[in-house]
Amino acid sequence: MLLTLSILVPIGQAEDPQRVAVISGQGSDPYRQTADAFVEHLEQERPEVQVECYVLDGEAFTTRRAFQKLRQRRPSLLFTLDSTTTRKVLAEFPDRSLIASMIVRADSLGESAQATGVLLRTPAVTQLEWLKRFLPDARRVAVLYNPSLNRQRVDELTRAARGMDLEIIAFPVTSIKELPPALEKVGHQADVLFGFPDKTVYSGRTAEGVLLWSIRNRVPFVGLSSVWVKVGALYALDWDYRDVGRQCAGLALRILAGTPPSKISHRTPEKVLYSVNLTTAEQMELEIDPVLIDGAATVFRSQIR
Repeated sequence: MLLTLSILVPIGQAEDPQRVAVISGQGSDPYRQTADAFVEHLEQERPEVQVECYVLDGEAFTTRRAFQKLRQRRPSLLFTLDSTTTRKVLAEFPDRSLIASMIVRADSLGESAQATGVLLRTPAVTQLEWLKRFLPDARRVAVLYNPSLNRQRVDELTRAARGMDLEIIAFPVTSIKELPPALEKVGHQADVLFGFPDKTVYSGRTAEGVLLWSIRNRVPFVGLSSVWVKVGALYALDWDYRDVGRQCAGLALRILAGTPPSKISHRTPEKVLYSVNLTTAEQMELEIDPVLIDGAATVFRSQIR
């Protein structure tokens, strides 16, 4: 079902207005926040631009209808949210300038010279700086990863750890059956387990096992998001989705003013939020700096048992 096939948001009148199409793969709250902030910022800065919003549901029929509408409207710029939608739109409209967000990896942009965006990814240096704030005594940081998916990310963490008095200990996990023995090794060799998106290691099938292991072995787990923190991870960094939308609008303004997307490198979010689970901290007898608690976007007091 197409939730919003073509909601025209008039941002002013012009004889030959520039058009921007916002195309999202779903209508969940983070997506809505990002899209709303994007439109609002454009409204403030370029009131003559027209914005058309599309929410796809993954069905081929509704996708074809949306693409047909886009071909008729011929927008100057496309703003896509999520990797699947971004790839589909790039394939269908390779000659159109495109900004993408709600994507984790730059390869979602392909090799298109017409595409740029804001990746939902926190630089390795920033991740480790926050880790040292939460766990100043930690030295050995374990990461579990599928080499075919995340070798580059592990290399980035390893480089960032140099000079920070941290050691990255990487454990390859190529299938779910390799996860339990890898966790056992982590328990013997590391002070903290650092999690990042890896569908082999962290999924709905593995979440409870990883969190139970962390609590029982008193090895703090740095979660992937606030959802993980709510059920037992010690803390996790997250993004301000409205600020991501504002960033994307800033890129859009540059492109609409004439800068080619090829001249604009992709970005990462400028604003970092975080959540913390105080029950997990108490369970592991960890003292969290009160300043960190006061600055948290969300403080949880629950854990997996």
